[in-house]
Amino acid sequence: MAAESTVARRRRRLGRVAAVVTGALVLIVLGLAALSQTAAFRDWLRRQVLTRLNANLVGRVDVRTLGGNLFGRLVVTDVRLVHADARVLAIRRVAATYDLLTLLRGGGLRITSLDADGVALQLVEDEHGWNVEHLTSTPQDEDATLTVDLHDLRVRNAAVRIVRPGRSWRVRGLEVAGAARFAPNDVDVTIDRLTFEEAGSGIRIEEMAGRLRRDGETAWTVEGLRLRTADSELAGEGTFGAEVAASARVAPLAARDLRALLGPDAPTSDWRGELTARGPRTAVVVGADVQATASRDAGPASSVGRLRLDGTLDLHATPAGEVRASFEDVDLAGVRSQLPASDLTGELELGAPQGIAGPIRFRLALDAPRVGTAAVASLAATGHVRGDDVDFEITATDAAGKAHVAGEVGRTTERFDVRVTATDLDPGALAGRPALAGTVNGTLTAQGQGFVLATTTAAASLAIAPSRVGGVAIASGAATARAGGGRLVVESATASTNVGTAEVSGDLGLAAEATRSGGMRGVVRASDLRPLATLAGRPDLHGAATVTVNASGHVAALDATAELSARGVGGAGWRAATLAATLTGRGLGSTHAAAELHGSARATSRSATGA
Repeated sequence: MAAESTVARRRRRLGRVAAVVTGALVLIVLGLAALSQTAAFRDWLRRQVLTRLNANLVGRVDVRTLGGNLFGRLVVTDVRLVHADARVLAIRRVAATYDLLTLLRGGGLRITSLDADGVALQLVEDEHGWNVEHLTSTPQDEDATLTVDLHDLRVRNAAVRIVRPGRSWRVRGLEVAGAARFAPNDVDVTIDRLTFEEAGSGIRIEEMAGRLRRDGETAWTVEGLRLRTADSELAGEGTFGAEVAASARVAPLAARDLRALLGPDAPTSDWRGELTARGPRTAVVVGADVQATASRDAGPASSVGRLRLDGTLDLHATPAGEVRASFEDVDLAGVRSQLPASDLTGELELGAPQGIAGPIRFRLALDAPRVGTAAVASLAATGHVRGDDVDFEITATDAAGKAHVAGEVGRTTERFDVRVTATDLDPGALAGRPALAGTVNGTLTAQGQGFVLATTTAAASLAIAPSRVGGVAIASGAATARAGGGRLVVESATASTNVGTAEVSGDLGLAAEATRSGGMRGVVRASDLRPLATLAGRPDLHGAATVTVNASGHVAALDATAELSARGVGGAGWRAATLAATLTGRGLGSTHAAAELHGSARATSRSATGA
């Protein structure tokens, strides 16, 4: 009985101790809860948080108030992040609820909801990079084990300003709803809905949704990506890791949206198609089938062309591989309004077996290409790009002849060596002007260094074999010239035709500081003006004429005198037995250029029918 009473007394004592401890814990919890609601505690906690944040930032964070409680809900108002005296981020109000028990058990920070209202973010890029890249004073701990589980994310009334050299964007009305999870080797972001408007262009993202996951350290997965504006719609999914399996669909990508994003240099056509990439990272098979049509802004839809692409790429640090593109009936004017109307069908191949840092091989083949009014039967080009050096070979053929261009050009060294030959080439077809129809035979060579006239050192020669352009038959022609020391020297340039001759020789300055010398002199003698005038679009002109030109100075401020002496000349509605004129120019090519014309004519007559 005594033993039982002793046990009973111990139980009662332990019960009283448990009650006291439980009561104490309850009082402590209640006390902490009460303390957390006091203005003094909240201000102390706000200052502690800001002190620790600012210790690791180059910029400065400021918070006006920190509210809520320690047991699952926090409210922060008037958040400001400033860097280099410029505001980077401002948030009017942030409210968050979190799972305290999961955090205490070491299960990570699980934010059950986060609601940010009135967000203003400014992203600026300059020669040093983006402003947000320089906010932290210490690198992030790569071994950090903190897990953040954001179950419900909502952002309202947000604005983002993006500034890059030469252009800026202003995003307003940004609304986001979704969820996210961040762990050391696990990222999972889901966007249920994202909308915004870019103020400068007026483009509005009416719907964007999708999921982005990282599995492990290198594999990324995109699921159900959708983006829609009033005019465009894009969708895609894929996995990017040791294996790649991805696809994207465009239906369509409108010219209006491209122009809003890229500015005036954007394509002026609407695009539809599909792109795919599949295979191991070391040998990804890529493909595309894209069609372009004239933008709806330009009027009724019409085809601009079709592009098919296939190839194999090694997507390591230095991408390598081969790609082939075939295109059908491509109209360059439909792609970009500044380009001429065209019709291009053919293939382009690019090969870089050692990556973009090694030699890149290219081959282009066009079948009956037309650009503007110019057309040839075929055009082929091959060559290599080795760093800043390019070697190339181009051949164009027409119905009876061909032109061949070959050479090497160095961008950094500014060296060039080019040779052009023409064999029975029809200049009328090449220029799209029937009046120039004929055959051209000759060779042009040029070698030297320097792409700027004032400093170039070069030599060139031209040899013309018997040729014909329209009604002008060229018996022979030759020219040799060189440049150096800021001067252009034409040693000799002559041409002999069925309608006259031409001779040019002498030298001119290519730079203002070049030493003056004898100048340049040219004489053109035409016994029959009609064939020459026809080439210029004036078939009514006729007669005989001699033109003598003397020039001196340099090409940016040229002093020149031209003298015309003509006999039996006339055109539509006029005729002159003799005609003489002198044109004098000073500083031609400069802002202070001036010219004078003096002339006389004898035995002039006019008639309704012309000469």
